[in-house]
Amino acid sequence: MAPQAFFGIAVLAGSLITIQSVLNSALGERTGNLGSVLILTVVSIVVLIALIGVFPGTADLRHLPGLSQMIGPHITITPNFQVTDLS
Repeated sequence: MAPQAFFGIAVLAGSLITIQSVLNSALGERTGNLGSVLILTVVSIVVLIALIGVFPGTADLRHLPGLSQMIGPHITITPNFQVTDLS
């Protein structure tokens, strides 16, 4: 893949990260903080399953982390509380 493609993907990812907290906060105001985390987790799982379907050779489900290492919901709920409190 050309370096320009990686640069474009990096710019796209960076721009999406900058608006993620604002969107999470707005969703949290409409559905509540825990509701927004539930919605974001379900959407993430659906996207992950779709990516595994597109690239099946890259996923090895035997090497999944244990429950103590799954911090995804914590990562999505923290900005909800912080951005809501700041705005």
